[in-house]
Amino acid sequence: MHMRRIIVAGAGQIGSRYLQGLAKLTEPSEIWAYDISQDSLDRALQRWEEVPSSILHRLKTISDLDEVKGTFDLAILSGTADSRPYLASILSKQANVRAWLLEKLLAQSISGLRLIRDSIPEDAPAWVNTPMMTYPLYQQLIPRLNGTPVEARFLNITGVACNSIHYVDFVARLRNADVKSVSVDGLREWTPYVKRPWLFDAEGFMGVSYSDGSILSVSGVSATRSNGVEFSIRSLHDSSRYWNIYEQSGRAVSAEGEELNGEGFCFQSDSTPILVNKIFSRSDTGLPTLDESLRQHEPILEAFLRHWNLVMPDKRAELPIT
Repeated sequence: MHMRRIIVAGAGQIGSRYLQGLAKLTEPSEIWAYDISQDSLDRALQRWEEVPSSILHRLKTISDLDEVKGTFDLAILSGTADSRPYLASILSKQANVRAWLLEKLLAQSISGLRLIRDSIPEDAPAWVNTPMMTYPLYQQLIPRLNGTPVEARFLNITGVACNSIHYVDFVARLRNADVKSVSVDGLREWTPYVKRPWLFDAEGFMGVSYSDGSILSVSGVSATRSNGVEFSIRSLHDSSRYWNIYEQSGRAVSAEGEELNGEGFCFQSDSTPILVNKIFSRSDTGLPTLDESLRQHEPILEAFLRHWNLVMPDKRAELPIT
């Protein structure tokens, strides 16, 4: 029997959670974990070993991409945004990758987005991991919005710039609409992460309008602090279709008192085996394709870069964001 080969490129925090999920696969698989940091590889191996499994997977850890050869059934690009275009380019040259799964943000620059697009062959399916549409709470909520344009508000989140793509994607695919414009006039300073001071995020408010008339508002703080979130969504054509969303507790409550209950998010270590099985069985992943996500990323990145170059002392073509 063919043993599927999967490579996780970037074995840091999120990559190690992918590995935990892959350890739960029920078919024996050959799994590679790549990272330039031996500390990251050691931590990833520790987290892999935390998952009890009777399945005899093969795990190979590497710190040199020159070792990557042959065919891989799936490549998971879980490194940081600065590395993702490079990883896509190198892997596509050195190996035959049959399917791709990419973490967000895809890249730090428009040229990085284009390198990813040009590196991954058109005949290889590729998805970006912005999975809000797949969460049970949101799946229950979607039909209750009556199929009309919406106003969605995701306020007081942590990491406005690095996490807004989740909400941008949700509204875009909810309405099958394109991003029309992005306003970042309400953003303030960019501040460094505590643990990674060479990376930044923004504070304040951003707004997105869509081709169907839908509106998205996202606000919050940098990754150095956190506030209680305020999530809501309403139909622009029916004032009674208004929902407050309590994602952490898995509830949504309408203006009329109707309550929905379901998971509002899933841990990566739990969702990975389900997602990978969908990819290999050619089922609907519930994720945006790479092309769909690139159309969302480009106007968002352009707006963030404009804002950085307006308010920060150094001018950049690449945004220092994870």
